[in-house]
Amino acid sequence: MKAIHDFVICKYDDAQEKHLQGIIVPETVSLAKKRMGVPNGDQLIELEVVSVGPDVTDYDGKLILTPPAPGQKILVQRCGTEFLLDKKLHLKVQIRFVVAVKDPISSKWMPISDRVKMKIDFSEATMYEDIHLPKHSVDRPRKAKVLAIGSGKKGLYFQITPGDNVIIDKLHTELKTTEDNETVHFIRYQHIVSIYTEA
Repeated sequence: MKAIHDFVICKYDDAQEKHLQGIIVPETVSLAKKRMGVPNGDQLIELEVVSVGPDVTDYDGKLILTPPAPGQKILVQRCGTEFLLDKKLHLKVQIRFVVAVKDPISSKWMPISDRVKMKIDFSEATMYEDIHLPKHSVDRPRKAKVLAIGSGKKGLYFQITPGDNVIIDKLHTELKTTEDNETVHFIRYQHIVSIYTEA
């Protein structure tokens, strides 16, 4: 199988599938989340790359450096087209929806393109009209710690390094997964507002 254009073809592993009356249903489909109105694009799933198309450009048309390769495990937004081939469930998705690749040695997720992996600080809270609101429920910028930066893309120069404390804006998409029993987030570099030094 050979991908064309900017598509990445991935496959689910056996643990992610259920065989029910001859119909394969992906384990990652959550009916509860659908009832709650959570879009598929906000869900991150781990898949294995089968083929990568020749057009490895991001949403802005810039060339992605070090794109994923066949055989690699990737973390991808579940917003493509699913299809069956040889009784195996596959997903065809544009490369701009690939968030990270798994390092084969450390098993850590390493972001690609202009993605940045970070841990968002939800420890602070805001008092509003005598109501105690958790920080993540308040529409304002947040603090975060950079864990890893993406592989980059043509014309992009990161001005941050792993370990930096940063402020991120309120417009980023909530893409997250669990790593070492902790929640990590992936956002686009453009949503980082500034670097700050803790007092």
